[in-house]
Amino acid sequence: MRQSGVLKVHLQKGIGLKAADLNGKSDPYVQVNVGAQRKQSKVVEKTLDPVWNEEFEFEGTLQELVAYGLHLKVFDKDRFTKDDPLGEVQVNLEPLLHRDAQELSEARPAPGSLGFSVTWAMVPARLLESGTLRVHLQQGTGLKAA
Repeated sequence: MRQSGVLKVHLQKGIGLKAADLNGKSDPYVQVNVGAQRKQSKVVEKTLDPVWNEEFEFEGTLQELVAYGLHLKVFDKDRFTKDDPLGEVQVNLEPLLHRDAQELSEARPAPGSLGFSVTWAMVPARLLESGTLRVHLQQGTGLKAA
């Protein structure tokens, strides 16, 4: 049986990324793709050494996720024109078949590097069973008037 789970990608930082703006800096963000699943980091303005410290989760079976691989694309956010590509990294996830975590810190989006880690966590079968979740909201405070 193929066990479902969650692939977690912790995007830590970029170092020495390409300057794309006239001020000699960039406004970098990262698109994180696994197959058709796509997530996007926040934009860190005016830097070549961004710190994102964000975690993204992708659901599926380990075999599916390994087959897709992890694709990171770095862009410079532009206000009035199309965002500039700064580089990309294709990550082979096969090592996760043999261990649950992989630290990757020197994958190159040319020029520069990205620091990130990848972990795999299986979801217990009992959590995949159908059921009913009941939520009872008791009160709300400090709500904005509509």
